[in-house]
Amino acid sequence: MTVNPELQKNNELLQRFKETRNRTLELVKNLEKDDFVVQTAAYMSPPKWHIGHVSWIYEAIISKIDKNYQFHSKELSEYLNSYYQQFGAP
Repeated sequence: MTVNPELQKNNELLQRFKETRNRTLELVKNLEKDDFVVQTAAYMSPPKWHIGHVSWIYEAIISKIDKNYQFHSKELSEYLNSYYQQFGAP
């Protein structure tokens, strides 16, 4: 049986993404709901922003690879695209 190398590569990438996402959620599992929105210093963003930003950047990259990909929420680009202008204007 021949395995499609591209499919295998995509499956490996998906697995690594899932492992990373699970680890991230494990790290924040003990935070209270309010902990996700508190900005503890002017130079820091709250955990909610970081988690959302990482999700958005994955979607932005996937949308460049797969032209049929549908964003979960296009409005998130307005909030999370603060540095990555190559992905389009916020």
